Amino acid sequence: MVGVNLVGAKFVANAQSLIVACVLAVFAVFVVVTIVNINPDLLAFSSYPSLSKIVASVALTFFAYLASTSSPSPPATCASHPTTCRGR
Repeated sequence: MVGVNLVGAKFVANAQSLIVACVLAVFAVFVVVTIVNINPDLLAFSSYPSLSKIVASVALTFFAYLASTSSPSPPATCASHPTTCRGR
């Protein structure tokens, strides 16, 4: 907040607009390159995996994400968390 007060809100708004324009320009380049190099044969339904394989892969991804975001991290040191480091 101090930085905004030092340079002014209008300058920060203009800088953010410039950043967003640059990001959109890079995104547009990626879109154009992707569309030019698209291979429609890869989108054929005949090459899709079975529904059970799709569901299994989505479930695996979901549960892996869930496990990585919900498990608590261990304390850095026992000195800083003596109640959770009993017996070490």
